[in-house]
Amino acid sequence: MNEIDFPIERLNKFFSNHIFEVYLQPTHDEDYSIPTNVKIKLTGVKDYISMGDKKPFVLYTIYILPTNEKSDVLNGMWGRYYGKEKDINTSSSEYSELRWVLNYKIENLLKYFGVDKGGMCTKVVNEVV
Repeated sequence: MNEIDFPIERLNKFFSNHIFEVYLQPTHDEDYSIPTNVKIKLTGVKDYISMGDKKPFVLYTIYILPTNEKSDVLNGMWGRYYGKEKDINTSSSEYSELRWVLNYKIENLLKYFGVDKGGMCTKVVNEVV
């Protein structure tokens, strides 16, 4: 893992006070999306190969929070299938839509803090019972 060259503790303090609302689409029907609340915690930096070049990515964990009836039913099913905690690697397909959306959001948000790195989810913790 790379040496962390930005204030990860300060960013995690910021993230601990913020809930992200993302919209999941369990089907490909554009009219059917489910708002879901999540929190994230940055865990480090690691080089991955992207487009043939090694690039540093900020690693993070997603915490799926109880949100609303539809979201809780969907995430409760995923939690029963994958378990409360699911380790993610670069070839994992679990929670792929959620990870794709959050990678994009985190990459754009980190730019406001002067961190020009992509995001890579390494774990999902499903807190929905």
